[in-house]
Amino acid sequence: VAHLKPIQAPSAPKSDMMLPSWGFNPDGTSASQQQQQLAAAEAASRALCCSAPQAPPSTSGDFYREWRRSCPTPDSKYQYLRLCGPPTLSAIFKVEVATDVLKDMIAVLEACWLGHAGAAEEGHAGAALQEAAFVVQVLRALSSAGRFSLTVKLLGAP
Repeated sequence: VAHLKPIQAPSAPKSDMMLPSWGFNPDGTSASQQQQQLAAAEAASRALCCSAPQAPPSTSGDFYREWRRSCPTPDSKYQYLRLCGPPTLSAIFKVEVATDVLKDMIAVLEACWLGHAGAAEEGHAGAALQEAAFVVQVLRALSSAGRFSLTVKLLGAP
């Protein structure tokens, strides 16, 4: 094998070399162009899926989907809870609330209510009390869900 000479000399310019067929798509465009188009499409779909919800959910499945997809930060999750309100939460979680979502809701309420109360406090007095009342109403609505005691037992020790 050592006595065979290569088909092309190694000093040949790379532009003369044939490109591999896997570098092109079936329509003849280069793969890098398709990657750019895919990246643009992915960014557009991410922008659509990560937009904040505008209406309260009608079912628990809708709530779970929006909670996971459209609310990436604790602040956006808190705003979503504000959008839903305690009566809606009580209605959509009439049967049960999922363990992981209940855990997330409690963590979000704990992390965000003081920040929202402090921001609202600058506007008028009593905003902290209003936020605290909202948190209590949400917790009361969640505790009225079916199988709540079982869900709490499944949460386990922290």
